[in-house]
Amino acid sequence: VCYQVEHRIQQRTGDRNQGKEGKLHSYSISFEYQDRQNGATKNEVKMEGSTIPVVIGKASRAFFKGLDRKQRFDANKGLTISCTREAGGENEGT
Repeated sequence: VCYQVEHRIQQRTGDRNQGKEGKLHSYSISFEYQDRQNGATKNEVKMEGSTIPVVIGKASRAFFKGLDRKQRFDANKGLTISCTREAGGENEGT
């Protein structure tokens, strides 16, 4: 029974993902917020991912895990996220 269910799931997702190779691109994500003790705080992270939403999700989870309770509260009040795709030396056409 489990094999049949897994096989159906693979068939459904296989059709959707067919033709997508999942190329990873490098992105630069910066987080900026107003901290109550240090003033304006800026943190920049470089990550690899397939799309901008994926990279922002991964980077924001890692960013918030590194904050304490008060810093997290300050960041939730006014967080600015900017993301740029870095130009790589890879050939985009191949």
